[in-house]
Amino acid sequence: LAELPKAQKQSVIVAVARTYVLAASGIDDLVVSEALAYPVTPKELCATSMPQFSEIIKSLRPRLADAFGEAQIDTIAAELRALHKYHADSKSFRDIIAAFDHRLATFDSMWLLGGAGKRFPHLAAFCGTLASVFPNTATVESDFSIIVCEKPTSARV
Repeated sequence: LAELPKAQKQSVIVAVARTYVLAASGIDDLVVSEALAYPVTPKELCATSMPQFSEIIKSLRPRLADAFGEAQIDTIAAELRALHKYHADSKSFRDIIAAFDHRLATFDSMWLLGGAGKRFPHLAAFCGTLASVFPNTATVESDFSIIVCEKPTSARV
C-alpha cells in the first residue's frame, strides 16, 4: 500500500471500506433463524400440523415444483397425513419415537424407526432434501454472497 500512488491508495481504501460496510450491514442476515429449521424427522413431523406443513410447502413451492413436480408434492402431503394417522393409531410406533434418543441420531437412523422410511418413502426423501439443501447450502451461500465470500471447495458437500 505504501508503494502505490496516492490515487490508487485512495481507491483501495474506498474499496476496503465499502466491503466492510457491506459486511457489517449484512451480518444480521447471516444469523440462522429458527424458522429455517424445518421439521425433517418423523418425531418432528408428527408434531407438525397440516396447516404448518402447508405453509412450509407454500413458502418453498417454486423450488419444490422444479425439484419434485406438483404430483409428487401432493404425494408428500398425503404421506404426511398417513404418518399422522399411523402415529395416532400405532402405540408401538409412538413408543419407539418417544423412547429414541434423537439428540445424537443420524437422519437415516431416525427414518428407520418403525419402518417410517419404507412406509413413507416420498416424505422421507423430501425431508432429506429440506435437511440438506434448503436451510444449509442455499441459504448460507446466498447469505455469503452479500459479503462476496464463497465457501472453500473443501467445505462444500
